[in-house]
Amino acid sequence: MKRSFLILILSIIVSFIPVFSNEKIGSILDSYYMGLSLLNNVDRPFLNFRSYSSNNWDKKGINHPWQNISEVEPVLDAEAFSLLLLPAEWFQSYNLNSPHGINDGGLWQGKGYNTALSFGLELSTDHLELVFSPEVYFSQNLTYIIRNSATSSEWGYFYSGIDAPQRFGNESFWDFSWGQTQIRYKWSDWTVGFGTENFWLGTSGQTAIVMSNNADGFPHLDIGLNRHSTSWGDVEFRYWWGALKSSEYIETVEKNSYQDFLSGVSLGFSPVFLPYFSFGLHKTTQLRLEDFSAYSLIAAIDPGLIKDFKGGEDMGVDGSDGRASVTWSWMNPGTGFEFYGEFAMEDYIPSAVHLLRRPDHASGFVLGVRQYIPLKKQNDRFFLFNTEFSSLVFSRDYYLNGVGWGSGFYRNSQINLGFANEGQVLGAGYGPGGNSQHFELDYYAPFGMAGIYLTRIKWDDTSMYSPENISDNNEEWDVPLQMAVGLKTALLQFPHLVLSLDGAYIYDLNFAMIDNLEYHGFSLAMSLQYRY
Repeated sequence: MKRSFLILILSIIVSFIPVFSNEKIGSILDSYYMGLSLLNNVDRPFLNFRSYSSNNWDKKGINHPWQNISEVEPVLDAEAFSLLLLPAEWFQSYNLNSPHGINDGGLWQGKGYNTALSFGLELSTDHLELVFSPEVYFSQNLTYIIRNSATSSEWGYFYSGIDAPQRFGNESFWDFSWGQTQIRYKWSDWTVGFGTENFWLGTSGQTAIVMSNNADGFPHLDIGLNRHSTSWGDVEFRYWWGALKSSEYIETVEKNSYQDFLSGVSLGFSPVFLPYFSFGLHKTTQLRLEDFSAYSLIAAIDPGLIKDFKGGEDMGVDGSDGRASVTWSWMNPGTGFEFYGEFAMEDYIPSAVHLLRRPDHASGFVLGVRQYIPLKKQNDRFFLFNTEFSSLVFSRDYYLNGVGWGSGFYRNSQINLGFANEGQVLGAGYGPGGNSQHFELDYYAPFGMAGIYLTRIKWDDTSMYSPENISDNNEEWDVPLQMAVGLKTALLQFPHLVLSLDGAYIYDLNFAMIDNLEYHGFSLAMSLQYRY
């Protein structure tokens, strides 16, 4: 009797949610499908808001080089519901001399050996999705030189205003994450969910400014509209409210506890008269949890009409922090070309006149190009070229107007943690005040993929405009630089297995801001994914 009652209840609960087999943001398959979309072979399931739940690529009815890779099939496919075993993945990396690796969720890839294991299952019906997708991490975290911290923690960031440790303590550690775990209700393209899935704003491949998967996903409630076609174009909308957690290496607030409230909004539009052009508007608002009020729930969509800012012309003080950006993408399917970008602003904008006078104030940008390169008489293979430039170097008016020279995005004294969750930046992986240039050429064929890349990162490049360096005639400045030249491959020799390998030569200059301190080393990574 009890068993029959339980089955009845389960059938009622799950009779409302659809089978979906999605891809993680930035995975090898996600990057592959992004390449196929340049020729309009597959439609992107998003405009600008990318998350696991919205990243459902429809490959039915098309021929492509990875045709034989196994689709994730239900292990139980009943009339009322389906049960999927999500791909199990084991990631490993080894960094010889210094930390290396971004956009890896909750994993901290410090010096030495690092590993991550993810797995899960998904229960789906016509309208409801229950995803259980935890992840386990390990970091050997060997010793390396760090800079003197401006915070009360010896491991903290070298400037105040952000919980982003230079090193996660002095010993190896394990960590756990809920990963993409969530419960979600969908009706048509409308969606509402609660969970810890990562999301990414814009179509950049390396350095999204306002939101990326560089840190562990934070618990949040979201509501919105997935990509939806109308008579005047495709639209997309998402609004979220969540809580950010401190790391174990902070002294100003309680460790390993939720300290800041973060809300945000994302709007995307692709007009019918420009079918391959899309743009997005994104805005976040962050404040201390102890300062939370009912207004905090709508702060991200208030342009200042409901609650005005306080402060003078050059610096606002409203007890919160925020950032906003415009993202765009234009594709030409005839040539397989895409131009994309993001322009973001952080800090206070007191008036439209101020914006017109100083649009570069606390601004950052991403500019990128993707190019699909076909091979003549070889329909089952192609090259994909991607280059991306990004900068979060703060404007020099911070030094000139007497406010202070600052040190870039994501830091703010009005909140507890800066724009970080569990010690890692939520936006661009190179962190406050840096810049990045990335070049990559990949070859895709039935066997898998092989590629070569070059990445140059300047950490904290804003410090070049510090009072010390402005008054110094030294042309070199001791701003840290890291270069990575690497080879990578993905092998699809078995339908259910994807083996990925990545090896790079790593060159560090002015490490820890010590003039001419050089490291020559390497970074090796391997990922093994099993698709049920």
